[in-house]
Amino acid sequence: MTFGVGNNSNIGRLAKNSIYMYMRMVVVMLVSLYTSRIILQNLGIEDFGIYNVVGSIVVMFNSLKFIFTSSTQRYINYELGKGNQNALNLVFNLSLKINLLIGVVFFILVEIVGLWFINTHINVPEERFFAAQFVFQVSVISAIFSLMMTSFEALIIAHEHMGFYAGLSVADVLLKLAIAFSLPLFPHDRLITYALLLLCASVVLGGIKWLYCRQRYDEVVFRNVWDRKLFREMTAFAGWNFFGNTAFALTNNGINMVLNVFGGPVVNASRGIAFQVNYALQQLQKNLSIVVEPFAIKTYAEGNMKKSFDVLYITSKVYFLIQLLVVIILSFFTKEIITWWLGEVPPYVISFLIFLLWYSLVRALHNPIDTLFYSVGDMKYYQLFEGIFLPTPLIISSFLLKYGFPFYSVFLLQLIVEAINLICVSVIAKHVCELNLVRYVRSVFIPCMMSFLLYLAPFCYVFFYADAWLPKVVLMFCTTVMVLVTMYVIGFNQQERQIVRNMVRIVFRALK
Repeated sequence: MTFGVGNNSNIGRLAKNSIYMYMRMVVVMLVSLYTSRIILQNLGIEDFGIYNVVGSIVVMFNSLKFIFTSSTQRYINYELGKGNQNALNLVFNLSLKINLLIGVVFFILVEIVGLWFINTHINVPEERFFAAQFVFQVSVISAIFSLMMTSFEALIIAHEHMGFYAGLSVADVLLKLAIAFSLPLFPHDRLITYALLLLCASVVLGGIKWLYCRQRYDEVVFRNVWDRKLFREMTAFAGWNFFGNTAFALTNNGINMVLNVFGGPVVNASRGIAFQVNYALQQLQKNLSIVVEPFAIKTYAEGNMKKSFDVLYITSKVYFLIQLLVVIILSFFTKEIITWWLGEVPPYVISFLIFLLWYSLVRALHNPIDTLFYSVGDMKYYQLFEGIFLPTPLIISSFLLKYGFPFYSVFLLQLIVEAINLICVSVIAKHVCELNLVRYVRSVFIPCMMSFLLYLAPFCYVFFYADAWLPKVVLMFCTTVMVLVTMYVIGFNQQERQIVRNMVRIVFRALK
């Protein structure tokens, strides 16, 4: 595998960027989790639950923002691989127009559907109804502003300036922590104040991105340029990406609203707490994707298909392994971590979190296939399938809860649907991207499943029988060692083991 064994500059760059992104992840995760505790204390469980439902538009669009960033980044990376400066400027200016178009469509849809749902279906105390509507409108403004900033964020990632990107992310969570602490200082409605302060923070950070890109990148020159063919190509790419991932985001937030209808704000608060942990895990995967995607797309632009598939196989296993190691720790000590984090364990949180942890493992295998589709640039059939199939849990969950199934059954259903989705998307990749499905199953799927099964038995024992710390710690250590050894010996081939050793050495040298 030439990108790893023969080219130390590539490994060094990937390792350095990985260090930046892992430092970012650790700080962001710890500060975000602590911020949630402060917000819960200062808003109260009812307002926290209301914001989790109504303000979920921000959470939804933050996840979609990464999709729009990746869409723009794909074309920027492609032209960087070609070395075409004029095309870079064209891509940048067209991306601004596309984002504006998507923002208008989003605004119209959300104002129609969102307001209808709030006015007719949301389960909120009458005295908090105005606050819920106000937070919704502020959240829409914040989401559209974030969308318009994605072109600048895509430039930073495409140029692989991960140090600045990581610093900006840290500044974002520190601002949110400061906002959480400042809420008692405001005499008026804390929920409304919280939404407004988050909007202000978004504007400040967006301005910093804009200034940085104007100073650093020659392609950031605003021109009224037009290329009908490229516009249609980028619009199709972004549009299909938007279609599939909007279905994904709307399903997650739609399920949150279904939980509100059947369980009220308390269930939403529990789901919100579990999703804070899940969001941190998703950020771990995104950090890896942000590091790998520019390299993978440039590799494809150079015409090296073998190297592109080699990147897919090794990153799939690395993503899954890192995610599983985190899941082992969190699932063995779920109750203890939640108690330490919040002071008490709210109802339903543990069961919600366990299924979300397993769900994140399936998503870990999904993300590298996303990168393959981004590299090829053909998103139509992949996103069309996801856009139709992914809303299935939203439809079925209403019937499950209506007929008395427990609230955690909704998350179990999501896990099952996502596993089926991964299989189907892999088959689509075989036809669209020429993925060798047999090699993918043998090289990626089987080793990952073996690692998961090694974890599952000890977890079941800990979850149902073990309460003391010592057996949990011993089992966690033994499980971690077994998973690492299995993946290293069976999961990685000889060349991949060499790449892993090289990256570990570079990381340790960088940390000294």
